[in-house]
Amino acid sequence: MNQQVILYEPQCFGFEHSSFNATLLYTVLLAYPDAQVTFMGEREHLVWVRQVLAREAEVDERRVKWQEIVISSWKVGRIKLLNSELTLSRYVLGVASTPNLRFLLFCSITSIGLFFLKVLMLLKSTPVPILVIPHGVLNTISDRQPRKPWSWLLSLRQVLRMPHPKRLRYIVLGESIYRALLDVLPTVASNFQTLDHPRLWAHHNTPLEIARGQIVRFGYLGVSATGRFDVFCRLAAEIQREASPKPCQFVMVGFVNQPGSYPVSDQDAVKGVSYTPLSVEEYARRTSSLTYAVGTATPKKYSLVASTSFLDALSYNKPGIYLRNPYIEYYFSKMGDIGYLCDSYQEMRSVILSILKEFPPARYQQQCENILQGRKIFEPQVLAPKLRAIIDDIE
Repeated sequence: MNQQVILYEPQCFGFEHSSFNATLLYTVLLAYPDAQVTFMGEREHLVWVRQVLAREAEVDERRVKWQEIVISSWKVGRIKLLNSELTLSRYVLGVASTPNLRFLLFCSITSIGLFFLKVLMLLKSTPVPILVIPHGVLNTISDRQPRKPWSWLLSLRQVLRMPHPKRLRYIVLGESIYRALLDVLPTVASNFQTLDHPRLWAHHNTPLEIARGQIVRFGYLGVSATGRFDVFCRLAAEIQREASPKPCQFVMVGFVNQPGSYPVSDQDAVKGVSYTPLSVEEYARRTSSLTYAVGTATPKKYSLVASTSFLDALSYNKPGIYLRNPYIEYYFSKMGDIGYLCDSYQEMRSVILSILKEFPPARYQQQCENILQGRKIFEPQVLAPKLRAIIDDIE
């Protein structure tokens, strides 16, 4: 086992992105079955990633080395954060000289981290390919740009426009994201490659048939956000007034991170509202109990980032009722009928009321079958050769 691969997580603490990073690590292990893989991250994050990997994948632990690093959050202040990002960038590029290293993969990055990475790579040639996966930060390239010169220089839009090192590539987690990037910043698109969001599934069985008179549960998955959870609360309140006494529930599968931001009267229509993150077991229990996932994000939200709540719905084999956005619409086109795409809030209401008026058992079963078949495109076994092809192309 001479070949080496390094995965580096520069910003996640604890459970943040632990499922994604565990699945990404598993994908790398499958892509390079003879390689020794090192995962570098914050102490508690290493614990979470190891737990997910042990729970959801069969991995030879001897192939993985866990290396703790000290990272800083944005709360430390601009100067300390700049110093921390520069120090870590220097360190990790020094690691790039590891004997027999095939490539170095950044599991996530900030715009400041990418600025220093590019500067250092331009000052000194890097002997191996370096892959970078930008997550939510990619959304900022379509935002109004900062006016302060220093903030403007360090914005992701400007950092991406800097001269590009030969062995550096970015990965976006879906074809629809790449298309949006082409629209927003076409001059840098050639530096990006596409890989569907790697995912391990929680449930592998087909659903039980929905019995007549059984409660139909609609779920909001993930952390609350203005413009999403408030819409879900409003939907729950209105539907329950109009559908009464039809048996239905609206359930929160996640938590509210900004108490007081949503109308109390509407929030009362949602079961299980929590102000702290759910345990892994409780999250699984609530998601398993749902009939449908409900996605109320606006189209802009998921033009440049992947939707983990959508993937959670697929993981538990739950058809969805979604406001149309580019990311989910793309996967509907790939997977077939896996729920309902709605063009407006009013259409969402109409769809839910029609389901409650007469539940469609045959269509529901087919939607679940389509999910089970179609979601294979996200599995590490499918993505491993694609990842290897991306690496082989960087020479």
